[in-house]
Amino acid sequence: MPFVKTKAEDWQAVLPIHRSRDSTGRQLRQMANMIRCFLRELGHILPLDITAVTAFAKRYTDGD
Repeated sequence: MPFVKTKAEDWQAVLPIHRSRDSTGRQLRQMANMIRCFLRELGHILPLDITAVTAFAKRYTDGD
């Protein structure tokens, strides 16, 4: 059985930061896709881009 060297403590401390960043990005994409689907049902077709969703939201919330 091959043995794996243990990682240094500083590297182990960085790994949760990378995992949480990946998780946050994944959740942001999921939310943007969900909003795009709701808007598509109402007749608004948005590109596959998170900035398009935020621009649409800003455009329609500033009008209040």
